Amino acid sequence: MSRSERLRLQAFKNVQEKENKDRFSKLTETQKAKIQAFKNVQERKKTYLKSNSGRSKSKRSNYEYIVIYLISFLVTWLLFIFYLEKEEFDIEYKEKGTTQATVFNLDTEEIVEELYDGRKAVSNIVGYLEYSYTVNGKEYKYGSSLDGKRLHKGDNIKIEYVKDNPNNSRMLGSYTISFFRKNLVPVVAVSFLVMFGIIYLLSIFKSKGYNSEN
Repeated sequence: MSRSERLRLQAFKNVQEKENKDRFSKLTETQKAKIQAFKNVQERKKTYLKSNSGRSKSKRSNYEYIVIYLISFLVTWLLFIFYLEKEEFDIEYKEKGTTQATVFNLDTEEIVEELYDGRKAVSNIVGYLEYSYTVNGKEYKYGSSLDGKRLHKGDNIKIEYVKDNPNNSRMLGSYTISFFRKNLVPVVAVSFLVMFGIIYLLSIFKSKGYNSEN
């Protein structure tokens, strides 16, 4: 709209307001009171509709966040099951076989967590073992944590392995917590990160859509 058009529109509004004021001044007090009462009712309706609209938007927003988090939670579990912790999931839930294995290596390694300035914060010595075993005439080698058991090179141990992937195995009795309980906390934490990422992407798409409409 050009400046001249805006000026003409404003002049027209001024004329309309003046005519309305003139008409209103000629009304009786009773008529004025009725008009004012009608305006008050309309204002209350607007206020009510506006407050309800705000509450409905808030409820809708909360519902959207819940849906997004549930989707993030599901996606994160699938990520853990099929990618991050696939071997652990398979050894717990897929069909397994058992056999004897021979320990051929025992060792320890130092797990160190460091602060940003390079100073050691936490240092743990973790024991692990490596063992070999044969399934269907083929030899496999695998390693796992020692879990405090006293073993020596050459000892025989009982293990279980995934039948359709014999290379994935573990010592019998070396687990105490189920896969889903063990990974629940990291899944919840990662789900929040995934949720924030989805919300961020949605906000970008919404802003692009708004700008394209304008």
